[in-house]
Amino acid sequence: MKILVFLLFFIISAAYSQQNEFAKYYPLNVGNVWVYSYYYTNGGFTGRLKRTINVSYIFNNHKYFRCGWNNEIIRVDSNSANVMIFDSSGFCPWSHYERVKDSLNAKLNNRLSLLCLNDTGNCLDTNIRNVFGLNRRTKHFLTNMFGNGVGRVYAENIGVTETYGNLTGWPYGFYSESLLGCVINGVLFGDTSLTGIKELSSEVPGSFSLLQNYPNPFNPNTIIKFSIPGSVGVAYMRPLQLKIYDVLGREIATLVNQQMQPGSYSVDWDGTNYPSGVYFYRLIVGDNSNNGGDFTQTKKMLLIK
Repeated sequence: MKILVFLLFFIISAAYSQQNEFAKYYPLNVGNVWVYSYYYTNGGFTGRLKRTINVSYIFNNHKYFRCGWNNEIIRVDSNSANVMIFDSSGFCPWSHYERVKDSLNAKLNNRLSLLCLNDTGNCLDTNIRNVFGLNRRTKHFLTNMFGNGVGRVYAENIGVTETYGNLTGWPYGFYSESLLGCVINGVLFGDTSLTGIKELSSEVPGSFSLLQNYPNPFNPNTIIKFSIPGSVGVAYMRPLQLKIYDVLGREIATLVNQQMQPGSYSVDWDGTNYPSGVYFYRLIVGDNSNNGGDFTQTKKMLLIK
């Protein structure tokens, strides 16, 4: 009898351990960072974006992290290896707190059911891929979400290495994201730099803001800070432009022209090649051809040499 109990315990423990192994495909911990290059066909937006986990939450006895393409609050279930999205809308009849995004436990050609969305997906491959110089197990999913085809590739001990798909409406169209670098549990892989733009915080602000440059007056460098709001479930990437104009209203520099996640940022402007005088900087967020965009604001600054 004791031998039977021991064998049963061993089998259950082994199965649990195997399930836990798949959870390693998406390491979620505070301090982990992923930097991607992206491209959106509508508007031709391209650039880099950073996703940082700097906060965790406890809901319904589960630990969640703010991360993901849509600034989602997510977790990876250690038993099922399902990627779960926190959702308090009550939309899901079997759970008022979360729904399934991906199933990392899926095997090749398994068909997925994204519970409560009436959407489906497939596990396309489980190939070994070279990720940052090491061969790693990966899983490639293609899901049908609200009529849009969305693909994701997860690499063991790294997370999401690639996202692509078609989304209807401005500013999306076909989009793709490719991992350039990451910091996972304190270990650096690849290139995690963001050229020109510094992310001050990935906490989601409550409103748009364009702050007064500092220092002002300046010679020859100054810093411009701005914030982009959002909320869980609607914090999509926004097209953003930050431009410099001279006193005659002529555009002389573009500091930012790309899609941005909600967050707070700063960017430097070097006035070395410009004469002393009054200049204006303007932040335009959203599709500027549509009633001025989501947000437009202009401020004045003074360069003194």
